Amino acid sequence: MVTAAALVVIVGCGRSQQAISATMKQDLAEMRKAIRAYRQDKGSAPRVLQDLVATHYLHGLPKDPVTGAADWRVVTEEPVHVDDFTTRGAPPPSAAGIVDVHSSAPGADANGKPWSEY
Repeated sequence: MVTAAALVVIVGCGRSQQAISATMKQDLAEMRKAIRAYRQDKGSAPRVLQDLVATHYLHGLPKDPVTGAADWRVVTEEPVHVDDFTTRGAPPPSAAGIVDVHSSAPGADANGKPWSEY
């Protein structure tokens, strides 16, 4: 049997999880929008998240609401240079750039979705 006090704790945790989930989604959406805008404006992806702050696409890096730190996990793409051996001195491929960002938090939200999949 669930007591009234236990029910309050359960409901309170659910709301907290919902708030964390909403904050996570909002922060990730903001960073993903900044990555797209940076890429469109600069012609290449940012190399590190701090590039988005330095170029004013973000006011600052948000903290992951689960870990409490700006320890986001980035997904990068490595440019591929296909050499057809017909030209000399072709420029080397550019550096890897960030294409997406996810939470680095362990565990899952109240619905069982891993934070790392956000």
